[in-house]
Amino acid sequence: MKSSICFPYGIVCPSTQPKIADAILDEFFIIARELNIRACIAFGLCLGLYRDGGYIKEDNDLDVVVIAPVGDERLTKALKEHGFGVGAYHSGQGRNTHFYRNKILLDVFWRQMGEFFMPMKYDMIDYNGKQYPAPTPIEEYLSKCYTNWKIPSDEMTKYYG
Repeated sequence: MKSSICFPYGIVCPSTQPKIADAILDEFFIIARELNIRACIAFGLCLGLYRDGGYIKEDNDLDVVVIAPVGDERLTKALKEHGFGVGAYHSGQGRNTHFYRNKILLDVFWRQMGEFFMPMKYDMIDYNGKQYPAPTPIEEYLSKCYTNWKIPSDEMTKYYG
């Protein structure tokens, strides 16, 4: 069983509640667009939607990257107004903040323009009849994140874009 460190705030894997996870993902991108904040899916979420066509069974969160100052108050305020709780902020290489709602963790990674893998352009991933922005070129991005992204494994990410 995974520890509470991997599953803080009483969260569950998005794969166990895909409709709720889908709604949270859609709402996040609506909020980001309204605030004119560039955002894309990343890490395990990107891998699962691209490679598997859905959420990875053991992945505990929805990973997104925003091109915005760390802790951008506009985004934090909007997510709180939409019922998200705010969890831990991790400084250092990750620079990410946990937001959570309905037992789903939205892991927001903060980046400045030029810091993320090809931030001026995104590939689009089709999932459930919708398109989500992802780093481009996506296969090169996934190769930087995972040793062999084409084969499912428990390998942790080694790249923090």
